[in-house]
Amino acid sequence: MKWFMSNKAYDIIRIIGNIVLPALATLYGTLSGIWGLPYGEQIVASLSAVALFLNALLKISSDNYWSQTYDILPVGTEYVPSDPNETRTLKERLEAKETTDADSNT
Repeated sequence: MKWFMSNKAYDIIRIIGNIVLPALATLYGTLSGIWGLPYGEQIVASLSAVALFLNALLKISSDNYWSQTYDILPVGTEYVPSDPNETRTLKERLEAKETTDADSNT
């Protein structure tokens, strides 16, 4: 599956999912408790669910980007090269890819 988003879209969704929605949920939850605003629990749960969903999209996009761009598994998983005869370390493979990318841009 080749699906990942642009850097700008990723950054916008990351800010909304990691900062804006959790802050809104906390703010509304606090104010609803103090001032008796309606549907406090429902709104907080809904905002949290949307934030979680956006972060899941970011994780999928990030994993796909790294696995397809560098032929590696996401961070936190064991590195297994796609070629069983590969003897270079991950660092050596990434450096070789960067060199190849730089050569193709000139």
